[in-house]
Amino acid sequence: MKTAIGIIIIFIFILFGVSVIYLTTYQHKPSGWFVSHDDVRGIDVVSDDLPYTLNFAQQGSLIHILNSGKKVKDSSFSSTPPPRVSKITIYLFSGKPDLILLPETEDFSRFSVSLWDSNSYLDIIQPKQLEELLKTAYDTP
Repeated sequence: MKTAIGIIIIFIFILFGVSVIYLTTYQHKPSGWFVSHDDVRGIDVVSDDLPYTLNFAQQGSLIHILNSGKKVKDSSFSSTPPPRVSKITIYLFSGKPDLILLPETEDFSRFSVSLWDSNSYLDIIQPKQLEELLKTAYDTP
């Protein structure tokens, strides 16, 4: 009898431990994606006034990074765009307007989005990963 109670108590502690681990590592997914993979016809990056088309793998990585970002409002923000990349254009299917993202910070942590109001920005959670991805998209001197 004592053994059965002991096993039940151990089982309860294991369940409690698993739920604590889950709750501490869970990352909330955005309620709506920024852009769906199925809606994207193509993506290009403008670097030094030249457009560079991303390949399928680069597009998937970029969409994943953008979808993990979050929309913020900030009316007091002053822009310091990066020197090389001037814009990212996401071409969409189904007659939807194309999305134009303009980098607002040198480290690619904030973008303005063409369809949003001027005080709304997309904050990127993984700017270093985005910067490395963009470096693979264009020719470096």
